[in-house]
Parts: sequence; structure tokens; C-alpha cells
Amino acid sequence: KGFVERSEGIARGLRLKDNSPAEFNRAKSNIITIPQYGSVAAGEPIFADTNIEGYVAVEKPRRASGTLFSVTVRGDSMIDKKIVERDKLIVRKQANASDGDIVVALLDDEVTVKIFRHNSGKPYLQPANDKYDPIRRPFRILGIVVGLTRDYTIA
Repeated sequence: KGFVERSEGIARGLRLKDNSPAEFNRAKSNIITIPQYGSVAAGEPIFADTNIEGYVAVEKPRRASGTLFSVTVRGDSMIDKKIVERDKLIVRKQANASDGDIVVALLDDEVTVKIFRHNSGKPYLQPANDKYDPIRRPFRILGIVVGLTRDYTIA
């Protein structure tokens, strides 16, 4: 974005450029901080303050109206949608979804990410990996995935 420049002759010598404060503030206003929720113990609601593992600073998604939160992906059930282990999903909190939306849902005491399906019958959750079967038991939608972040430095 042009806000940082390298200082010659200094290792890791980076400094902020003298750009106009209005331009810097405009770029900074696109960054938001959202809670990162962890795994959920049986019977404990996911949105309890005790489940917050930390906060994630992300660029504000275009579909960002409403309350946002983040969860970390575990497993490989969504690899055909390019969602992989350790991705942090940005989720808009809401209780309903349209057919084909990627949702975060609560199944008993487990939180999962799947594709919401509702084809003229009972709603179900469809994995994006042929190794797994659809989930056809009661669930509650916690939100719709509106973005993700990926850290390539994790070993």
C-alpha cells in the first residue's frame, strides 16, 4: 500500500513513509479486530467470553455487516472449497442460511464448518470432501463464512 519503506544499510530497517494522514487513516479504517473462539466444552455456549482464545485483526470483508467472529479449522472435510487445516474463518453471526452457503454450525457440543443444503426436504450439512458423508442430524447454524485468513509460517 506504500506506507512502509526500507532504510538503507540497516537490517530489518523499515519505517513508515511520510504519507498524508488522511490516506493512512483510510487504509487503517479497513482493519477490524474480531474475537477468535476456541473449542467448546459440552453444554457451554460457543459465544461465552470464556471461549475467546484471542482476537484477530483482519481486513474488513465486503459482506461484513453484522457481528463477526473467527474460528480455526480442524480437519480436511472442506478441502474441495480450498478451506484447509488451521485456516481462520471469518464468520458473520446469524441463525439462518441459504442453500449452498458455507456455514459454521453447532452439533451437540461440536462446532463444524460445512456447506448448508436444503433441497426440498430436511436441511443437512454437506462436506466438501468425498471421503465424508453428509450430516443429517439436528444442528444449529451459528453463522455464515464471509472470509478466511491463512498463516503460511505455521509448521
